[in-house]
Amino acid sequence: MSVGVVWLGLCGGVAAGIAPAAWACPACGFEPERETAGSGLALNVLPEPEPEAQEAAATPSVTPSPAVTRLLDAPVLDADAKRRARVLHGRWDELDEAALPPALAAQLGGMRGRVRADLADAHHAAAYFAARAALRRGDPTSARRLAGRLPDAGVPADETTPAIPGEAIALLHARLAEQRADFDEAALRLRPIRERFLLDSNASPAALTAAADGIVVLAALEGRPASDYRRAVTLLETALDADPLYWPAKASLAALLADKDNPAQAIELAQEALALNPQAAEVWETLGHLMIDRWDFVAAQQIIDELTTRVP
Repeated sequence: MSVGVVWLGLCGGVAAGIAPAAWACPACGFEPERETAGSGLALNVLPEPEPEAQEAAATPSVTPSPAVTRLLDAPVLDADAKRRARVLHGRWDELDEAALPPALAAQLGGMRGRVRADLADAHHAAAYFAARAALRRGDPTSARRLAGRLPDAGVPADETTPAIPGEAIALLHARLAEQRADFDEAALRLRPIRERFLLDSNASPAALTAAADGIVVLAALEGRPASDYRRAVTLLETALDADPLYWPAKASLAALLADKDNPAQAIELAQEALALNPQAAEVWETLGHLMIDRWDFVAAQQIIDELTTRVP
């Protein structure tokens, strides 16, 4: 069976060490002129085994993206938009965490490995970020309690927080169900997402990323064909076309390619995601597993040290 290949029009701005294009950021309202120069990256969804020479990638390193710096320095962004962007992109040096609104404080806390359940009553988005953090910390009881407060339709954006799409909330419930081995409940949560997004790509980058992740989880639960995985990649491609600085989409691509035995491109994408948010613990974790898979324990230890520092 021939391998399906999709192309991501990812210009050099998101790759470490290459001058970036002036990307737009729809979530923050930043819309500069786009540069025309760029290069495509081919992603093999279900690739053939790669040559050993391609497996021996360099030890992971991170160069923060100048495109994010330009975004944060853009005069068109108001103070609230810059604060949201700083939280999302891990640029926390100029943030006063104590002064953040509840949703952003919970988001930042979750990225640092903290479960801010104390903020859940103040904002639905805060409950979502706290529930995700609790699940990652191995506390499904708290995660289920927090997730039970969330509206299925999602949480609209306001000046204090980005929108939480309904797809992200459904995915959270599905992962909680999967964690307790209730696979029927997990599939029930995710099937409407697959049905909608088999053809539809009209959604925000956050919704498209959550939908792609949901399709991948459901495909694993049901033993679905490779076409589901290719559809997930297409949705992530669309998310990055809309907002090339939206690192969660790049992180999901890296995790998917790692799972599908494409380590060289998974490492490349993970490094690009970390350039957009050096604090993204889940991306460091993906890289760590990739280093272990290739028996590079020195690099794996370096990543463990990074995680220990960034997410104590």
